[in-house]
Amino acid sequence: MKARKNVATFVILVLFIFVAGWAGAAEKTDWDVFSKNLVKSLKSDNQGVKLSAMQQVIAYAESVNVDDAIFDIVEVYRSHPALKVRQLALTTLYKTNNAWAMDFLKRNLEFEKSPVLKAQIYHILNENDPGNVYAKKMEKKGEVELATK
Repeated sequence: MKARKNVATFVILVLFIFVAGWAGAAEKTDWDVFSKNLVKSLKSDNQGVKLSAMQQVIAYAESVNVDDAIFDIVEVYRSHPALKVRQLALTTLYKTNNAWAMDFLKRNLEFEKSPVLKAQIYHILNENDPGNVYAKKMEKKGEVELATK
């Protein structure tokens, strides 16, 4: 009977130490170092590393600062041939909440040729600054043209 109590106490103690250590590790995340590493990854020539870094920026947007790599993200959006990668770059730009990037998207909206990306930019700008972007219907083509005020 005493052996069971000792084993149970030992298991509870080990579990408590594990949980306390895990919670402490989560609080000790150095977001500045993580942000610097993300900036390095976003500037990398390796496409897989760059795309993974963009995913991490989206996941941890509230905690990281990648303003030093904004131009690199914009370059992916502007020049990558794959639509899905360009959408990833747009989402990353949105999550960074960078004022220059939002202004760039606002100016770029009328020149975007892809209707999918144009709609995504519209929604990003509308979410960022509600009422600043509006959709107007083109009567001749019957399409929706997105424009800024």
